[in-house]
Amino acid sequence: MHQSTMDHRLLGLEDVQAGREAPPLPQGGDEWFTTTPGKVLFQCEEEVIRLELRLQVWDGEAPLDGGAWDRGGDFVLDAPSGHLGQNLIAAGGAEAIDLPWPGRWRARASWKLSDVPFAYDEEADDLDDDAVSEPEAWLLVQFWPTAAT
Repeated sequence: MHQSTMDHRLLGLEDVQAGREAPPLPQGGDEWFTTTPGKVLFQCEEEVIRLELRLQVWDGEAPLDGGAWDRGGDFVLDAPSGHLGQNLIAAGGAEAIDLPWPGRWRARASWKLSDVPFAYDEEADDLDDDAVSEPEAWLLVQFWPTAAT
């Protein structure tokens, strides 16, 4: 598990050897993530200060658990190095996960917002980290090998 954040309502996962082409911004509605070779960009509809990011690797297709999540979707990610990092947009980068080998991976992303409203004082523009113990949202990304890997 990784503690993360959504900067400008965005979070990227990208292979460290991916090219410079950035995924286009998701258009909202059912489109909450977009991809380009080696990169995926997630967007949420709300400001999320504290995000719990869970990344898993499976031997075969990850189980589908649609009931526990607000939204989900599958995608393919080319990972030339097999080492993924987080793109925290203006906040820079952070470690994410090392896949067992480089190559093409299937992935499933699942998203859930917390039922507890988050209190943030915009006038004070201040966040007391001790006051926020639970994440505001969860993002689960499950990877498994494609048939060609």
